Amino acid sequence: MKIDWLAASLVSKGRLVRPPLNPSKLTSEHLPDICLRMHLILDSIEFTRCEGRLINLEVFEPIDKLYSDLLHKTTNHLGDWMDCIERFGDYYELSGRDVIEVSPRSVSDQSYMFEQLSIDLVDGLTRK
Repeated sequence: MKIDWLAASLVSKGRLVRPPLNPSKLTSEHLPDICLRMHLILDSIEFTRCEGRLINLEVFEPIDKLYSDLLHKTTNHLGDWMDCIERFGDYYELSGRDVIEVSPRSVSDQSYMFEQLSIDLVDGLTRK
């Protein structure tokens, strides 16, 4: 399984946005956090290079579907989304390094997602 990238912290301008996850201890309850991470990374990478370029739908559509399912389905299972999570990590060549930098613009633009998925920002960026 190529999900070791989930062990990386997400940081924006030196501030922790999401702490690392332990890939060997993931459960279905981690899906909102994983979904948010994928959106933050995708937005941070693709926004800067999307003009005149289309986003790979094989990567985008599944994470968009996951977000929708998390909002509208009462039960979501990690196992159903492992292919999507692995494909995402492979596509962006992510690894379990210590930090993945996400843009402040992405954090701001995705703030609605933090709220809708009931995830708090960390390191002084909380909405508590």
